[in-house]
Amino acid sequence: MRTFSSIQPVILGLDRAADWLAEHPLVKPGDMTYSGGSQSGGLGLALVAINHKFRKAVMTVPGMTDVMAHLDGRRATWPRAWENAPAVEKAAVDANLPYYDAANFASCIKCPVRLTVGFRDALSQPPCVYAAYNEIKVVDKAILHAVDSGHGMPDKMHSDLARWLSEK
Repeated sequence: MRTFSSIQPVILGLDRAADWLAEHPLVKPGDMTYSGGSQSGGLGLALVAINHKFRKAVMTVPGMTDVMAHLDGRRATWPRAWENAPAVEKAAVDANLPYYDAANFASCIKCPVRLTVGFRDALSQPPCVYAAYNEIKVVDKAILHAVDSGHGMPDKMHSDLARWLSEK
């Protein structure tokens, strides 16, 4: 399957990088946070789920969530691997794509987390973002709505989330 053939090394590489940073003398133990949007939001869901060294995490309009939405007749978030796969690869995509769905990682997150969703987002559709959010089991979680936004968030929302990340 060409579409996701290189994603596993990316997730594992991010995990290794987070471990390296956590051990760095300039990083206070237990003080790492994560912030990423779109593809980095989806990768962040996976990273924070497998690496529990993060104190807090923010994922804005995360991609790579609910990637099998086509099974329910809905459009999936970026990268729309099934929709973009040649007909001869559809069966392989159906068999392998769920392993890389950020929503499947979300249930393993252990730190406080904030997600954002743009109600006009054509890349990270609200139902797909909510699929990931609903899997997060921590008590301290929230989803911030940008009703008039697409695949981006208002500046005030970004500054509020940055302030939340910096709070102890």
